[in-house]
Amino acid sequence: MRDLWWMLAALGASCDSTTYSGVPQLDGPPFSLRDANHAIDAVCYGPPPVTSDEAVFELDRIRTAAITYYFANGMYPQTPAAILPGAGGAACSAPGGRYAVVTAWNNDNGWKQFPFSIGVPNLFSYQYSASSATAATAVATGDLDCDTTLITYTLSLSVDGANVPHGDITEPPSGSD
Repeated sequence: MRDLWWMLAALGASCDSTTYSGVPQLDGPPFSLRDANHAIDAVCYGPPPVTSDEAVFELDRIRTAAITYYFANGMYPQTPAAILPGAGGAACSAPGGRYAVVTAWNNDNGWKQFPFSIGVPNLFSYQYSASSATAATAVATGDLDCDTTLITYTLSLSVDGANVPHGDITEPPSGSD
């Protein structure tokens, strides 16, 4: 990863909260764009956290992908994305209390728009939908202590009057799970 970071830095790439500036579009052999995005995420953000911060981490990745899509297409992705990797709270019934890695992200037309997937076992389920070309929502739902009390993190995507896209993450109330 360190070598990849230095390569991206040499290309003038930087990591910020909305996009990867200066990162070349890697498309096709030997890397796919999805592989490049996972590598860039690992360099910019490090490995995914192992607590409730997972939801904020993954919603931030969705925010980055949706805003990048908006800049390229003049709208947020319009196809709703399936609830993946499973129903909210269902990770509790999985081995180790985490959803297993699934490939369904790659087959869902909604998630393929970004591209977005999670390649590690995780605690939350994720869903995305757009209400208009300039407004969309992504939700992370989970049950961290497996007491059947679900918590929800919400990413609200919008566009301001100057046509600048924004995304705000709302966390559940403290102590709600």
